Amino acid sequence: MRALVLLPFALVLAACQPDGVRLPDPTGDTSQNALDWAGRYEGLLPCADCAGIRSVLDLTEDGHFTLSETYEGKGGTAFVTKGRFTWDAAGSVITLGKGSDLRRFKVGEGRIWHLDQQGRVIDGALAENYILTKSR
Repeated sequence: MRALVLLPFALVLAACQPDGVRLPDPTGDTSQNALDWAGRYEGLLPCADCAGIRSVLDLTEDGHFTLSETYEGKGGTAFVTKGRFTWDAAGSVITLGKGSDLRRFKVGEGRIWHLDQQGRVIDGALAENYILTKSR
């Protein structure tokens, strides 16, 4: 019975769409298209043999990055890597570098999460230590 009541409304809506015109599928919001992600992110990442890795990651809207890493207590020399980053298909994770230099970060509102080698968010007691916070 309910289907019979709704049928006239469906026919009216179908008639309003011109022939051959297909409405686009909704895409939904992603980190890539809905967040103000470009900018500078900073934090102190864990280090196995030092006090921490002072990390500064600059992301530009045109897909370039600069990553500066300073190993605290190891002489203070910054290691700088520059290049292009790519977004994953879901628009939520960026990848920097290639091969053994490959790094992945999940992009969120005002922060990014350094991911493990399998591309997963690091959890557990040290999880908060793998987050870089947007500073500008």
